[in-house]
Amino acid sequence: KEQVAEILAGKDLTQTSLRVVRAELEARYGQPPGALDALRETIKQLTTAEIARIQAAEAEGEEETPAEQAPASSAPEPAAASSGKKRKSSQADEEKEGKKRPPGSTSKRQQALMSRKRFSEAATHIALTMGTQPIKVMPKVFSTGSCGWYANLKVPSQVDGHD
Repeated sequence: KEQVAEILAGKDLTQTSLRVVRAELEARYGQPPGALDALRETIKQLTTAEIARIQAAEAEGEEETPAEQAPASSAPEPAAASSGKKRKSSQADEEKEGKKRPPGSTSKRQQALMSRKRFSEAATHIALTMGTQPIKVMPKVFSTGSCGWYANLKVPSQVDGHD
């Protein structure tokens, strides 16, 4: 269990597979590759439990490896910037600083914004000129649900005397 904790400490958990954990355990115990395949399910349970503990500790703001599990002779872990961990969201930062958003505040802020239907009804084309070519840019509701203006056409132009 301690070996699994040491292997996972400081690793990017989204990029670490059970195969990698087994291979590192085999290397630590001087076993040939595949020697721990018979213990695959046990290693999976230990690894899953350790990942859950690490994630719970991160959620509480604790360090990944508690002092009682870290061996005294282990090398210092790399800095957080190079450990491959993702940065917590700004919403988590706001909650940590006591700036928690009240429930339903997002919908209240968005009530005054323009809806897709209103945009579709009210938006008109935009007339642009690129070089000597007039362009009519039409309003559009995109497949993602966002709204804006869109044009797709070929505009002939010269660059260094070439068409």
